[in-house]
Amino acid sequence: MTTEYMIPPAPNWYASSALSATHSFIAYASQNQIVIVEAAAASVNENADKQDNWRANSETEQLTPPKSHIIFDAHEEKTKICSVAWCPDYELGDGAANLVSAADDGSVRLWSWSPDSHSLVSQHTIHSENKSKVFGLDWSKADTSIIVSGDDSGVFVLWDTVSNRLTRLYLGKLSVLSLSLHPEDPDIIAFGCKMGLVFIASLSGPGRIIHKMRGHDEDCYNVSWCPKEDKDWKLVSSSRDKTLRVWSFSEGKQIKKIKIPSNRSRGGPSPNFVTCLWYDEDRILSGGDNGELILWHINVPDKKDGVKFEILHREHFKSIFSICVCNNVVYTNGQDRVLGVYNLISNRLLYNMPTLNGFAYCLATNALDPSIVALGAGDGLIRVWKTNSNQLFDINHVRVNQAKIMSIAWHPEREGFIGFGTDEGRVGWLDVLSQRTQVTHSAYQHRGGVYCVSWASDITSSTPGKENDYFLYTVGEGKFVQHSVKSEKYVIVTDLPQFAGSKMNISQAIWKTVANNLFLIFGYEDGTVEFRLIPDLNVVLTLKSFAKLIQCLAFHPDFLNDGSDAKYKNWLAVCSNELQIHVWDLNDVLNKQKDTTKGDEDDNSLIQVTPSVKLEAHWQRILELSWSQFHNGRLLSISYDSSAQVWDLETATPLHNFQGHSKRLMCCMWHPTDPDMAISGGEDYYLAIWRPSQQTQSRPEKREKRKTKLHTAPKIETTEKAVKELSYDELLQKHKEEQMKKKEEKGRTEPDTSSDLAQIAAKDSNREIIVAKKKRKANTRTFFPVFSKKESVSSQRAGEDSVWLYQNSRYAPGKIEGDVDNLAQSLDKLSVKTSIDQKKDHKEVEDHLKIFCDDANLDDLLDRECKEVETFEAKAAIYQWRGNFAEILKIAESQGCLSDALLAQAAGVSQVLWRQYTAAYASQLVKEGNYIRASEMFAAVHMVYEAIEVLQKNGYCMPALVIAKSRLPPDDPVILELYKCLAKQADQAGNLGLAAKAWAAAGERNQAASRLAKMDTKESLKSAAFLAEDPSASEMYAQLCFTRCVLEADYQLGFKLTSSVPGMAWATCLLFTMTQVKQALTSQEKSSTPLIQSILNMILNEGIEVNKAFVQSIDNFQKSTTVPDEPKMRFIRISCCLAQAVVLANSEPQASLRKIADCLSCLHNRHKELECIVGHLLPRGSQPVEAGEDLIGKPLHFQCSWPELRSIQCSEGLAILHSDASKWTEELMQDVADAMMLEDIMFVQKLKEEISEGEEALAQYIKDTKQGLKLVNGNSATGDKDGEVSVNGDPDLTPSLTGTQTLSLTDDGNWISAGGDYAKNQMPVPPGGLQNLPPPPKPTASFYTRFLEGQENSLEAEKELQKLRWILSRHVVTVPYPDLTKCCQVLLKIVLDNNLGNIPAEQEDEEGKKISFSKKLARFCYYKGSRKYSAFFLKYS
Repeated sequence: MTTEYMIPPAPNWYASSALSATHSFIAYASQNQIVIVEAAAASVNENADKQDNWRANSETEQLTPPKSHIIFDAHEEKTKICSVAWCPDYELGDGAANLVSAADDGSVRLWSWSPDSHSLVSQHTIHSENKSKVFGLDWSKADTSIIVSGDDSGVFVLWDTVSNRLTRLYLGKLSVLSLSLHPEDPDIIAFGCKMGLVFIASLSGPGRIIHKMRGHDEDCYNVSWCPKEDKDWKLVSSSRDKTLRVWSFSEGKQIKKIKIPSNRSRGGPSPNFVTCLWYDEDRILSGGDNGELILWHINVPDKKDGVKFEILHREHFKSIFSICVCNNVVYTNGQDRVLGVYNLISNRLLYNMPTLNGFAYCLATNALDPSIVALGAGDGLIRVWKTNSNQLFDINHVRVNQAKIMSIAWHPEREGFIGFGTDEGRVGWLDVLSQRTQVTHSAYQHRGGVYCVSWASDITSSTPGKENDYFLYTVGEGKFVQHSVKSEKYVIVTDLPQFAGSKMNISQAIWKTVANNLFLIFGYEDGTVEFRLIPDLNVVLTLKSFAKLIQCLAFHPDFLNDGSDAKYKNWLAVCSNELQIHVWDLNDVLNKQKDTTKGDEDDNSLIQVTPSVKLEAHWQRILELSWSQFHNGRLLSISYDSSAQVWDLETATPLHNFQGHSKRLMCCMWHPTDPDMAISGGEDYYLAIWRPSQQTQSRPEKREKRKTKLHTAPKIETTEKAVKELSYDELLQKHKEEQMKKKEEKGRTEPDTSSDLAQIAAKDSNREIIVAKKKRKANTRTFFPVFSKKESVSSQRAGEDSVWLYQNSRYAPGKIEGDVDNLAQSLDKLSVKTSIDQKKDHKEVEDHLKIFCDDANLDDLLDRECKEVETFEAKAAIYQWRGNFAEILKIAESQGCLSDALLAQAAGVSQVLWRQYTAAYASQLVKEGNYIRASEMFAAVHMVYEAIEVLQKNGYCMPALVIAKSRLPPDDPVILELYKCLAKQADQAGNLGLAAKAWAAAGERNQAASRLAKMDTKESLKSAAFLAEDPSASEMYAQLCFTRCVLEADYQLGFKLTSSVPGMAWATCLLFTMTQVKQALTSQEKSSTPLIQSILNMILNEGIEVNKAFVQSIDNFQKSTTVPDEPKMRFIRISCCLAQAVVLANSEPQASLRKIADCLSCLHNRHKELECIVGHLLPRGSQPVEAGEDLIGKPLHFQCSWPELRSIQCSEGLAILHSDASKWTEELMQDVADAMMLEDIMFVQKLKEEISEGEEALAQYIKDTKQGLKLVNGNSATGDKDGEVSVNGDPDLTPSLTGTQTLSLTDDGNWISAGGDYAKNQMPVPPGGLQNLPPPPKPTASFYTRFLEGQENSLEAEKELQKLRWILSRHVVTVPYPDLTKCCQVLLKIVLDNNLGNIPAEQEDEEGKKISFSKKLARFCYYKGSRKYSAFFLKYS
């Protein structure tokens, strides 16, 4: 497996230690992998001119792309590597450990890496005990055997890689974000933490903090030591507060503060991550405000603070996360996932290495320039790669959206135009080579991923379009869809009649032109390949050799790259979910196809079942195929078996196999310019570029899922270092942890190495790492220090002691036999003096001889031994041997060493003793934090209340409740207290359901209701309304439940709720209204009963007495209910308005009509729904008499002119205008015109538009005046706004609303002049005089031209706006109306289309007094209506 180079996986974000350099390689963290890139050489470009644009003039200093290597699955799956570090003494080929990595699961792993191989040397998981993320990691330069890691819980681990010894150090509750070891002192460490703290600490001995330095205002993301000492060691730190701070090691204080320069010209949000690296004695590297790489010179004599900076490059558009330097070349990792490489010697950017942060899904070459390749990936980016460019990695990134780009295709004629499909089913297109890329999406969206896109001419229209009109075709969800890039319209091709008999789902589609015939080839899910001839789409050929889904169809190129004819022209390669590739020779079949419009098409449909060639080597499904454009019959395939295969069609054999991937492959292609180079990519987040000729394998090998083999972890001796600065609570917690650890060690028995089992285990262990330790035998000194000390001193008197012991031994010859015979004689000789002498002799016996003497001497010796022994185990053993078990328990209790084994032995002594020390053991367990076990001990000796108290105090309310209910009387107050305690605990844990049940069990109704309400479900809110004692709270919960019922359209539950909760009668009315409105919107038939009357009847039948308070309640409900779903929100608004209208129908009829007008105004833009509602509200029309009876139950006067009624009539007219059922007559035309031609309303609407135009012009004037731009007709000099006309062109004929009119319209429809020469001079009079002059009366320009152009200030414009606002305040419109000018425009179109209201031309010309209705309407609207429709009305006036 050999990879030429690659586009590697993207580096991880927000980790300053994710990038590390050695003398030849760069390593960085990517997901759970480690990527290693060859370092660039730092050559000097002597011709470089620093004054010029370095990027424009620089030449690529490294033409060969760097090789990259990946350690796949370096850590566990779904973990993220936070830090990597190279060994400072890195050497190749010796097999020693040279790379270390740490992840967010707390694991730290040590690697031996070389370009040819890598292996895991060792690992530890000390940080995993606290589930901590290891952001700090460094390999000591002063002692290369030391690695130090720090996590976000404040734990540091010192790893001696030579002895494999770990030392755990805890310096306090510190969230470590970065650390750096001293360059020359291996015991000194600096680290930065959250909240901006910087520490310098000593790792020797117990460990201690030397300096605690405050300066940063926010998190400290990186620290770095100065490489050399200059009178004092210095440290630099970087922080989120956009500052660098230089610290003195000796003084422990800040000596310089460097502020990152702000650069807001690039736009975008300010970064939240700043990193740094001390490069040499006088220079520091850091990230900038917007992704710049900054070099700081900190010892500049001519500067006040001694600091000067230069920006090296601006290649990253956002934060830089990590920096490293190798051979004077700087490597930076930014948020744009680009690896920037900058040469500090030549001051040139060498290259920007792109990376992938998602699956590599698809590849495509440009149809006009094959050297340009587009790559679609799972990170929402399309990468456009110019492979023939002199610039290394000349790749442009185009962001489409957050979706995964699963398929792409280049336009056949537009060079930079690309169509694409995503995993969400979206289809779009854009120009990727333009300066500003704007994505356009099709109106059609597939329900699943889009697996195939292609370009072709229109095949759905009966009339052929232009030859260069191409449409985008996509395959998804089994459908084949055509998309127009001009209109964004679409056609589902598979729904056409030609596909009526086909029920198969399409999986692939390609196009092929043979002998002037265009074929559309489909691959189906059942393995069928179908050829259809364009334009009739008739099936002419079917290939049936597969039984599973077709994955790819690929035709051999017609011509090779050198222009010669291809040998295998019209050969089709097909792959599917099966393991073979079938290749078909279709020359004879396709060349003989003719137009199927003549003759029987069944005669032209062929079926073939046997391919020309079968290729088989992959052992999992094959996903994609690619033919070489340089070699005849050279085929490339990729598979889910993680390999790419090159085939020779002439011999039908596999030639080369590439196995450099670790996961399933998704895409492949031949390099567009290099004949011996292939490209492949897939799920492992990288694109491999490799040479088939350099591969050692010829076919894929079956292998398991690649995963780093984790060898047996070494048995590392761990040492805990005490910390001097720990608080009492921390020391107590540490003591508890030590006691628990000792307890675990006591319970764990080591295997006896002399046993057969131990010998077998020793054979199976890794002997290079694990060394079996012999079990240390307990010697005499362990249990008998007094005896051992005296014995060593008196060893020279062994002879004398032996004689004395023999003389006093009861086992000497003759003593045992004479004891019985001479018993009376011995008693006679017994005297008090003898006893005293014997006691004297006892006192004179030396310590080392007492063990051989009588019981008194032995007791004396053992008493002294118990005082001298150091460990409890030894003391307990002595008392055990003496049979004094009560003393063992007493000592164990005093030292906190009671155990289950000791209690078991106590039970054999007496029940009283067992009960006494079981309670003592329970108290000990409480101190150790083992509360469950402690409660068990208390319960065992029937100390129930103590057991409950221990559990309750420490958060184990459920076990405590079980004990209380099982062993206490039901009326015990402890049970009630435990219910409340459990409820509070559930509250803190967020378990609202459990909390509600616990409060309910405790009899706390309000508390239970409160928790149920927070659950925010219909059922819980209903229960909360029932439980709440407070009426206001109950009503509030009921309203919340009612709202949820309305939003979810659960009217049945809503009726149950409103009928059971007092004060919810208004909600019942609203529910009746909603059900009727929903029925009106969905019903196809109109009811004879008006909608308002139907709702009133339902309310009366329910026995509800409506009152005015209902209106406010419904209004409050509407205001408090907001949902993002616009149709649902609109339904709620119209229902609320109608419900209020129902309530006010009898008491306040005019207010009721106002609510109905408000309801209809919500539907002015929803014509179908408006038609339905109007039809049910006004089945007999909107005339005052009929409308009054239908809406308020009583007729209105036939001349009623209420504004509310006029608004309702306008809404009815709007519905008639857009109704398909309207039958237009002269009478209907006149009725609609009467409803719409409201001069006062039009005036107000026009006035509002004039004010809006003036405000926009004034705002633009003020903005552009500040920028110093010259304005033309309200626009900047860069161009006019759409829809406006420059003053240099035709004048704007909109009439002024406040100026003097020079012409006016008389009642007979003629125009008369009111004087003035402005109209005569500025606007030519048409032939025929004023009679044929179109409106408006006075030609006026735009607001800007009239009041701002040429003015030194905006005073006149502001006066005009103030005047317009005053006029508007005098014309108050209290009810909503549709856009009447637009309605009249629609009406005019209908009048013209239906030829209504016409007058003979001779009558119109003869008198000039009578004109057709269309002209009257046009002139009226042109004069009275909105300016934006004036051009339309002018045309017909």
